[in-house]
Amino acid sequence: MPITLRVALATAVLSALVLGFFPGLDREVARFFFDASLNSFPVASTDWGLALRWLGMYLPQLGWMAATAAIIVAILRPSRPMPMRPTIAIFLIVIALAIPALVVNAGFKQNWGRPRPVNVVEFGGRQDFRPWWDNSGNCTRNCSFMSGETSAAAMLVGAATLAPPTVRPFTIAIASLFTLLTGLLRVAFGGHWLSDVLLGGSVSVLLILAARQIILFSRGIDDDEARLALSQTGFLLQGWLLGILRGFGVRTGRLVRGMRQTGLAMRRQFVRAGKAFRPALSGVVSFARIVRTSAIELRGALFPAKTRAPAPAE
Repeated sequence: MPITLRVALATAVLSALVLGFFPGLDREVARFFFDASLNSFPVASTDWGLALRWLGMYLPQLGWMAATAAIIVAILRPSRPMPMRPTIAIFLIVIALAIPALVVNAGFKQNWGRPRPVNVVEFGGRQDFRPWWDNSGNCTRNCSFMSGETSAAAMLVGAATLAPPTVRPFTIAIASLFTLLTGLLRVAFGGHWLSDVLLGGSVSVLLILAARQIILFSRGIDDDEARLALSQTGFLLQGWLLGILRGFGVRTGRLVRGMRQTGLAMRRQFVRAGKAFRPALSGVVSFARIVRTSAIELRGALFPAKTRAPAPAE
């Protein structure tokens, strides 16, 4: 049995037993980070705490994002070599979608009524404390058990298992330490109990190792077959898009030609109308000139201009 599997299994079993029989340990650990004078968990308000939480939330997402980008590149450019083994890309995407998103967040957190530390009466909240195995709490959504951010951070352990064998123990140790520190930071924030973190991280690692065995080492998924399927999908998609663009271009060309013909026809109609109205327009202009001349003559007759007297000689 690999050392990673043994450690994860031992952590899950011991955490479940110890913190199940002695649930007060959860409260003692949370009390260590709670400031009674402020009635809050002060680490949650520090800049460094928020920065570390941001790092713990988004750094583990790089794995499945890189895998998704590799699959998209393989589909859009099917004639080029894929930058990542298809089975590795599938593995990284599956552990991101199935474990933190479905098992932990949608499965446990939405259906397990355990309140968070900040919501417990002892730490300024209004709900009663519940051990990890008690689902009778008043929390209705986004509850405490298990820690979603710890589960997401455990994806780095899955990525670390893909490292070369010579450095794999080191990468797994670093990823495991990062996962543990991410979970402890959530405890310091008052967002989770210690049991949420230990069980969330260890159970996620166990599921990740199971997915690794099924996807990477079983005979059900082959790299060559997956690569061929992606290439065929890419060629089909390119043909479909080219067909759409070609049809759009033909329709656009017809529309432009129709608009051009309509414009030419309207221009001819305007020219004909101008020729037809030209005599009438000339008559209107002549009539306007006559009216203007008559008005000037009438003004001169009604208001004759005064002549100036000659200036006296000096």
